[in-house]
Amino acid sequence: MVHEMVHWNRQKDSKSIILWYLNYVFSRGFRLDEELRAYKEEFLAGGVTEHYCAESLSSRIYLKIISYDHAKLLVESWKKE
Repeated sequence: MVHEMVHWNRQKDSKSIILWYLNYVFSRGFRLDEELRAYKEEFLAGGVTEHYCAESLSSRIYLKIISYDHAKLLVESWKKE
């Protein structure tokens, strides 16, 4: 639920929800940024594991926007913040 709330808040704060969705669908960089924000909050809240975050971010559901190894490194850095 934390993950989806991050998306909801980002959409709500954007100038246009429609533009947010278009960016999400057509911009890999935007989609990656949005998913990193959402998974980070979910991870820090204790809702998911490092492996789950890295596996999800590198999955087909997000069109493999990042490799598993790169995602794992990013997730590991969240623990140090």
